[in-house]
Amino acid sequence: KASRAFGGGEPMRSVWEALEAPGWQDSHFSEGLGDGKIDRAGLSNWIENDLFAGAGPFGASGHSVPVPWPESEGDQVGSGHWVAYTRRQVCYITAKALVGAGSRAYWNGLTRFMAGGPPRGG
Repeated sequence: KASRAFGGGEPMRSVWEALEAPGWQDSHFSEGLGDGKIDRAGLSNWIENDLFAGAGPFGASGHSVPVPWPESEGDQVGSGHWVAYTRRQVCYITAKALVGAGSRAYWNGLTRFMAGGPPRGG
């Protein structure tokens, strides 16, 4: 299926402000480098200086998120179909949603969910 790439909007808050939201707790993970501790400062630094920096996680699309296009069944993916993103791409989409910089010209499902919007449509 053909796709269309959507760039991110302007952030409404900094990464640090997004991570100050109620419910944040430092965590430990068994995978990864070092002691596995993920704290707010380290995560904020990784998002700003690694994930958001550089060429972008979407190859030729750079920082623009490719989504299936044209729409079908009220959203981009019809029943029984799926889209695959890498872990880094999902982290990028999630981090952009957390700072309020969802996709321009397309209200993606995660941003709709976080805003309490309808599950389908804009």
